[in-house]
Amino acid sequence: MTIPIWDDRGRVVGFGARALRADDMPKYLNTAETPLYQKSKILYGANFLKQHIKEFKKVIVVE
Repeated sequence: MTIPIWDDRGRVVGFGARALRADDMPKYLNTAETPLYQKSKILYGANFLKQHIKEFKKVIVVE
């Protein structure tokens, strides 16, 4: 299964993939880091939260 990874502006900057069968390798495969996609600087799903953060004026981030 492949899913897009968006930046906080809603632009697709990479892709993540997960194997659906237990014996498939690798189990996870992500886009290599590029100037647009830096894993440590992207919070997955943040583009969907922007409006809610503005409305409630707070956010709780957990891992």
